[in-house]
This record gives sequence, structure tokens and C-alpha cells, in this order.
Amino acid sequence: MHINLKFENDDGDVNSTIFIQGDTMSFNWPGMFAPVKFQFPLTKGKSWVGEGLADTFHVSIENVSVPKGLYISATKVEGSLSGFDDALDIKTWLWHNKGILKLELNQFSMINNFHQTWELISYNEFEIDDFEIYDYPLTVGNYWYYQVHNKLENRYYDVKAEIVYYGSLTGSLTDSINGYLMEYEYPDHYDTVFIYPNGDTLNFVSVGRINVTNNTIVFPLEVGNTWTTYPFDTQNRVVSKDFIETQAGNFHKAYQIEDWYWCGDECGHIEHSWYSRTVGLVYRDRYMSEYYIGGDSTVVHFDETWDLKSYYILLPQPADADK
Repeated sequence: MHINLKFENDDGDVNSTIFIQGDTMSFNWPGMFAPVKFQFPLTKGKSWVGEGLADTFHVSIENVSVPKGLYISATKVEGSLSGFDDALDIKTWLWHNKGILKLELNQFSMINNFHQTWELISYNEFEIDDFEIYDYPLTVGNYWYYQVHNKLENRYYDVKAEIVYYGSLTGSLTDSINGYLMEYEYPDHYDTVFIYPNGDTLNFVSVGRINVTNNTIVFPLEVGNTWTTYPFDTQNRVVSKDFIETQAGNFHKAYQIEDWYWCGDECGHIEHSWYSRTVGLVYRDRYMSEYYIGGDSTVVHFDETWDLKSYYILLPQPADADK
């Protein structure tokens, strides 16, 4: 697979090509004496040696500021190419659904010596409105930081949600089913949720404390869609697709999902969650009262909001770029 690129600048147009084969993407930026190869997924700490030339690359995570804005926890790939009398040092900052944010090149060659810095000013991407199940960013290593406002105690604290494992959970209700384990790190404890796809449905099963609601999301998300989640007969509805402001940024086409159940005077739950394509949960407002856990009659009350502060999503495999 290859993608043709055209660079327009004051000196005229320059054409280049991106080649994709398996988990490797290679490209040749204008003026470079040799192509650069990236091996996906680009995970923190990963390194590799290229073919032919004595090139080495290393992946790290770093905040980067460009004219388009500040990007928190961008993926940084830096390395070098060398061969005969040529040498190239390159640093590239990427964002999971925006591509290259910034590029620094230092080339020393018998033909062409130069230093270049490319920074993202603006972009125009193909508009994709559909939110399919494969758009939910489930990859080991992805994480999100939320600020939780506990309205009952009027206090704020941070929670980190991270996908830490893929596989099955032996001895659980989901035994022999492959899925993703999401770990929630609270200030004083941990919770875990097992997320597994089944056809067009994502299932969320709590395997820790009751803080995280068992639920399902049925895709594709479309305003007006409804479904029921068992065993509590939770009613789910896609309410809207609208703008939501968070500490991590503004999301202009987030899907708001409402889910609720009520059991008379004994218990009740209502939750509004906003999901953004390729990012996941960006904001949540939920309330729960009089919920009894097991036989110990422990009463759980919730009245809280979750506001996304920052997140890190691994870049998808090149073959998934058209999704």
C-alpha cells in the first residue's frame, strides 16, 4: 500500500510517497537522502534498527507545542540515519489521529546540508461522523486521566484509567472470552473493568469494586438509538451528538449516552456520558442511590462528574489508518 503526498511551498511543489507494509511505514521527506521507517505500534520505550543503513530509532512520550496548539503526551520518535558520507538526525512528534505535529531534520551530506523544522499550523481532514466499534481506542498502554468531582463530599481527586492487559480472565464470568482489562487508579484504591467486544456491542464488566458501572455500548452510535443492558434492565439511549468542553480540550462531535435504571424507593441510577470517536470517554455525570452490594447491605451513593484532563492513545497500525 502506498500514499502519494504533495508538499506546496514558496519554492514550488514537491511530491513524496508513504509506503505501508505489515507493521512498517516508511516515508521520504523532501530533501532527505534516504527514507525513514517507523515500526508500529509506537509504544513508549520501543526502539529498532532499520535495514541497510545504520539507523536506530527510539520512542518516547513528550508534550509538544506547535502553532496549532499544545498537545499533551504526544508520541516522539527520534533517531538517525547514516551511510557513506551522509548522516541525518530526525525528531518527529505525532498525534494518534492527527499525524505529524512537528518534525526536526538535521542532514549532513556531500550533496545537501540543511536544518529544517516543520510545525503544524492547521489541517483539514476527511469528515467521518460514524462511530463504529473499532473506533473505540482499545489498545494495551492507552491511558486517560480524569478529574472526579465528588459532589456529596465536595472534593476533587484524579483517577487514572489504563488498559493494562489483553486476554481472558480465568475463573471470572468472562472466562475464555478475550478482552481488555481497564485498571482505574484512585487515590486510595484500584478498580478494574473487563471490556470485551461481542459483535457490534462493547461489554463493560466490573471485576473490582462497584464504583464502575456494568454497562454496554451498541455500535454504530446514532442519535436516537436505544438498547437494554442486563441484568439490571438498564435503559440506554444515544441522546445527542454535540459539543462538550473538558480540561483536555473541546470535542465538537461527542456522542451523549444516557443510561438509567430505577427500582422504586430502594435504588436508582442515572448517568450521562460523552464519548468522542478515537478518544473514548471524555466526560461523565452520574448519580446512584441506595444500591446494596451482596448480602452485607452496604449502601453506595454516587453523585459525581468525571472530566477528562489528559490522555495518551497509541497510534493505530498503518493498515487501520482508513478507519
